[in-house]
Amino acid sequence: MDSKFAMTEEQMKEILEGAQEEIAAALVEEAKLNVARELRFKLDRELTVIVTEFIKDEIAPEIQAHLLANKSVILDAALGTSNEVAEQIGTAILKSVTENLSSGYKRKRVMEALFD
Repeated sequence: MDSKFAMTEEQMKEILEGAQEEIAAALVEEAKLNVARELRFKLDRELTVIVTEFIKDEIAPEIQAHLLANKSVILDAALGTSNEVAEQIGTAILKSVTENLSSGYKRKRVMEALFD
């Protein structure tokens, strides 16, 4: 070991004794931070379990009951929407066919495809 950077046991004791209060304060602060982190982690985990159970046991059944009570309204809205979509698709197809039949060349190709 290079003697230029070597520290004697006596020098190390002097440094540690001189910084004893600072070392103790740093250790106490680190311990407090570790305890706070651990408590925060445990609290988060416990709260997640509690909230999940609450939603499953209390909220989900209420939402399901509300949906069942309004089933016909929801179904009517869904069917109405699907009818609108079907109408829009039919209109778009009719428009496309009409445009294709307006051109002699395209009309010929459509007729050949239909009747050949």
